[in-house]
Amino acid sequence: MREIISAAEAARILHCRPQKVRERIKAGRWAFGKAIPPAKSGGQMTYDIYARRMYQFFGMEIPDSVHQGVRPKEQ
Repeated sequence: MREIISAAEAARILHCRPQKVRERIKAGRWAFGKAIPPAKSGGQMTYDIYARRMYQFFGMEIPDSVHQGVRPKEQ
């Protein structure tokens, strides 16, 4: 699993609808992602949802697939 996932992927894991994920991240109620405003007027909002942070936020066990998808930080 990648570190940044889509709202649809997060919704599948959380057993809710993607719109709920997007709305709560945009409102700042769920702090494991960020809403990015469109570059141009009339464009669509995009969302970066961090899988590891999502699992930690809800106190869920982080699957091995998330561990494997994260590169160690360079020093």
